[in-house]
Amino acid sequence: MPVIPLGGFHNGWAVGIGSSMFYGAGYVDKGDGTVEHSFFTQAYEDYTLYYRKLIAEGLLDPEAFTQTDPIANEKIKQGRIAVLAAHYPAILDASKDYVKQHPGSDYVPVGPLERAGAEPDRPVDLAIQGNNVTVITKACKDVDAALRLLDFLASDEGFMLARYGVQGTHWEMENGKPVAKKEWFDKFAADTTGKVRKNEGISIGLESLTGQDRINSVAGGDIWADQDRIAAMENARSILRPNGISVISAYNPGDVIIKSPQWEALKPSMDKIGDVWEQAIYAKTDEDALRLLNDLRGQMNKTGYTEAIQFVNENLKGKEIVKLQMPN
Repeated sequence: MPVIPLGGFHNGWAVGIGSSMFYGAGYVDKGDGTVEHSFFTQAYEDYTLYYRKLIAEGLLDPEAFTQTDPIANEKIKQGRIAVLAAHYPAILDASKDYVKQHPGSDYVPVGPLERAGAEPDRPVDLAIQGNNVTVITKACKDVDAALRLLDFLASDEGFMLARYGVQGTHWEMENGKPVAKKEWFDKFAADTTGKVRKNEGISIGLESLTGQDRINSVAGGDIWADQDRIAAMENARSILRPNGISVISAYNPGDVIIKSPQWEALKPSMDKIGDVWEQAIYAKTDEDALRLLNDLRGQMNKTGYTEAIQFVNENLKGKEIVKLQMPN
């Protein structure tokens, strides 16, 4: 069975990460104190043509941007993908069956990729990501009950229940610390889909309602964590972030453009960028690919991009702007 050099998971996740080799963030410094959306740059065209070349030369799975997760996972289980691009935990989970059936094989973390505009010794630029927002809708028939549920989930008891399950059934307290019952630890560890855990009511989304993360304080550390997995994750971090991380504190132009008067009319056009890029990498010729990009650029200009990016630059004048950011 032929091996595909590079592949990923559903709908191209995350083989497109190579964009960081061409431009450093979603908005690019023009060198005159202003920014431009990366979609309008030469670097974006180079990025597009590079991926077209990968497909043409058989280096990238031609189904990478159209396949579903089940199809992608089947390829991985069959050992048909040599290099996987995705979050490392997803790679660990998806490759577990293949590695188990083929002793001595493994997916080894490599990297980091060169980043456009970044020095080799630069720490990884990461953005702070917030938590979900919880609301009680107007349709709620018992607001008091909803509030009681939120209060319970935000308590230590609720925190433990959402993450660990039922005390006495899934875990016990030993010497003041929660300890997983071996029966359930083994069941959860053997299940690569996560369905067994969800069927027990654990990790079904309620943990996002439990407030401040107390996994290493009240909960004593993740009792379901596979120690080999933790070690593999730490090893991956040391490879992918050899110079550590730097939390971004600068202004993101993307947060400003959505406040422009033109945003409502512009947003539908900007939402098409990803779809048009995929059409471009599969187009018959390079000329056709660039034509697709330019057609959308024209549509964005007609729906207010020029005025919107002017709004951005006026509001960010003299401020520190995000110029480098690792994809999520």
